[in-house]
Amino acid sequence: MKNLIRIGLVSIMVFSGPLLASEVVGVDIDSLKYRIANHKLNCEYDDFQPLSYAEFTDMRNNKIITNEQAENLIDYAYKARNPILYRKSDETIMPQSYSLNFLWIHKDKQTFGEKSHLMGEDQIQFQNKILNPIRDWQSKQPQVNINFWYDPQMIANEDSVIKTTKNELEKNGVCLGKVNFNSIRSINIVNDNKILFETDIAVYFRVDLAKALIADHVMRNHQGVKYVINIDCDISAVTCEHLFDQKTLDDLNGPGYIFGSSKMAPEENSFIILNKEFALEWNKKSVIDPAIKNALIKIKDGENPTHDVVFKQYSFFKPWMYQEHYERTGKDYLPICAGKLMIFPASQFGMHSGYTEQEIECLKRALH
Repeated sequence: MKNLIRIGLVSIMVFSGPLLASEVVGVDIDSLKYRIANHKLNCEYDDFQPLSYAEFTDMRNNKIITNEQAENLIDYAYKARNPILYRKSDETIMPQSYSLNFLWIHKDKQTFGEKSHLMGEDQIQFQNKILNPIRDWQSKQPQVNINFWYDPQMIANEDSVIKTTKNELEKNGVCLGKVNFNSIRSINIVNDNKILFETDIAVYFRVDLAKALIADHVMRNHQGVKYVINIDCDISAVTCEHLFDQKTLDDLNGPGYIFGSSKMAPEENSFIILNKEFALEWNKKSVIDPAIKNALIKIKDGENPTHDVVFKQYSFFKPWMYQEHYERTGKDYLPICAGKLMIFPASQFGMHSGYTEQEIECLKRALH
């Protein structure tokens, strides 16, 4: 379906609904590009919808657009920082070769009853932070192992709380056979640095350090796992094919890592994939070790370490990874665009970079 929308003083013809094979004549590539680049416009114009992956695939399969046009549109989508379109990889990534890792650490110690879940009696928090992300990612990737990490020192009645949490998940359609609840206290470096995980330490520092430690622990101890993925609970789920598209695999086989990113936003550690083969040692040397050292110095000086103590270390991690790639291959690596384009809430980056709730719902539909 074609619609005429007005942007300022300019009227633009766009395709707002799914194209049918019968509409082969008159397909306007510029209109498709407009829908790709301006995928956030749906909130402002009710008759405008971003180009969905299913619509794009249908046009390609039915020869509405040529393969060359399709490839050019994918390149354009990457450069326009569109999180919907992607280039399929020829490589099949098996579910046992990676894991999805979520984390929740309470700010203060919680006193929960024996029938409470990890969010106590707060059903909204339980849905938003545990149920929905696990269920959504499992619906897109049913065979992958999902690890949900928590700090047992921040909850009372750990055994009963985890049991209730699992029961609630199972009642709501989650397959528990692929979901593991893991204590961060099972990580040796956490136990060696307990002072950094006390309640008087800023919770976002604890969370960011725990993420780096979880990646290190999984890479060293989970047999067969090549790719470790840390995901914040509010990032929209995608399929394995989308998660490991060609651009992502190029990055993981190049410098060996990829951070989440959004339109008009820098790379963010709320979403990270590390390739064990290349990132294992540098994650430890350039992120974990100096972050712990600097945090302990701050505590000794009477300061409370913030999340920046960890996050700033990635500015050293990234150049080392690129340097290691150059030494390994003799070539500089130039990604088609920075980061892994994901659907982040605006709270991650600020209102002009992430997506509003309304935009997220529209974009999630366009993923199909």
